[in-house]
Amino acid sequence: MLKLIVNNLKEKKVGLHELNSEELTETLHYAVANQDLILQREIGNHFTHIYDQKDEMPYWFKSSYDDDVTIMNFGQKDKAIDWASVTLDDGFPLTHSKHKPLLNSLKNWLLAVSDPLENGGSVIKINTVKKGVEKVLSLIDAILLRSDALELSQYHLNHITIDFWLSIFKVMSENGATNGIYDFIGRTKELVKAHISSITQEQVNDFVSKYPFVSRDIAEDDLTLYFTKEERAKACCWLYAQGYYKSKSENKARFSAQGNGVVLERMLFEGKIVSPALSIPNWTELWLTERAHSTEYRPFNTEESEASAAEIIYLNG
Repeated sequence: MLKLIVNNLKEKKVGLHELNSEELTETLHYAVANQDLILQREIGNHFTHIYDQKDEMPYWFKSSYDDDVTIMNFGQKDKAIDWASVTLDDGFPLTHSKHKPLLNSLKNWLLAVSDPLENGGSVIKINTVKKGVEKVLSLIDAILLRSDALELSQYHLNHITIDFWLSIFKVMSENGATNGIYDFIGRTKELVKAHISSITQEQVNDFVSKYPFVSRDIAEDDLTLYFTKEERAKACCWLYAQGYYKSKSENKARFSAQGNGVVLERMLFEGKIVSPALSIPNWTELWLTERAHSTEYRPFNTEESEASAAEIIYLNG
């Protein structure tokens, strides 16, 4: 009788929904004992329906799979990923036909975040999906930022090994998750030092006369970028020329003495990453004027300090 039921199921003469609980249990035991993976899959899907969703796009994925721009929505504003904005080490955009296997792999990685098949059959909450997608985008950025070393255009993901991820996770554990991937400090120093030689002493003198705050003495514990006083003045002068100290409010440009992370993000990462937005610190070394304090004590800089704030308070009594 059991064999007849199994044959009828395979020939689609009956459906699992037509079996009673005893027949369904016996069929499951048969599938496990005989390692019948197809039948196991059908029985699993009968209870969970997770395979029914394999060809459906998740509710938060608002665009077509093959679109160059992926629109996502996690309950508030749309977020866009412009895959075409990234250029690989061969000079071609990520959306070029030769890179389609790589692009599809990255999109599938995002889609897997909420795929019940990857979550034990569970349908996870929207906030959990959002956080998962953000983490995956950061890891995708980690790959894209190392495009040259990975020879990404030629080998796609073939050079990404467990050693690659261990090296990334090691830096993340030492420098923080975000800075471990994007190296804001190192990239900012490299960018600025590559351009400040173009700033003349006359420009520096004029700039310092207008913004004398940039030539102040800064305690070593408060340093993050570790520019010399001369480098700092040239850095601020060059960044000023690039619009770093401008921001938009209601579509109107306004002066921002502490700097605009959006401008710095564009200079550091344009064409290199896919994350829609990053939060880059406004380091005090690059401020043009002192920020008004709303608290009695100034914040303690912990970017590079080996001692914690608690330790400093304890040591100073």
